[in-house]
Amino acid sequence: MREEQKAKDSSPASLEHEVTELYRSTAGQLLRYALLLARNGSLAQEAVQETFLKFYIQRARGELRAGGRAWLFRVIRNYILDQQKSLRARSSVSLDQARACQDKRHSPDKALERSEAVQRALRLLSPRELECLQLRTEGCTYKEIGTILGIETGTVGALLARAGEKIRKAFAREEVPCEAH
Repeated sequence: MREEQKAKDSSPASLEHEVTELYRSTAGQLLRYALLLARNGSLAQEAVQETFLKFYIQRARGELRAGGRAWLFRVIRNYILDQQKSLRARSSVSLDQARACQDKRHSPDKALERSEAVQRALRLLSPRELECLQLRTEGCTYKEIGTILGIETGTVGALLARAGEKIRKAFAREEVPCEAH
């Protein structure tokens, strides 16, 4: 009879019932603990799922006794710490690596210079040229711009061409030859 009871307790159905009951009684506590450790909701939820999966697998293999509340907390802690360590390792970059990846063309100084050049170029445009350019950058066709502004399509083309030429000239004056490295 004792052998029969032991076989019944290790059946897949009884194991699923055990895991389900353990989940109901501890999942909320485990999730709160995981959130405290991880400070990341998705990582915390993933940790709870992985912990119960590991519990189920080890119980099915007979490698773990029933109960296991303390075991669950230890596993969830280790899982989160391992994930955080792995994330830090994947995202860490040495100072030398960062310096090697610098793109001199996208420095804050260059961005400011370009922004100032754009502002100067835009001040060179007439109000009508500026309106045409703004509408064009919004995706309007020449015909739509003409309808909106009450002008002919050919005039729109001429205004945009004139605006483009003024901007090109303004930027040509701003360009500085590259330094030899």
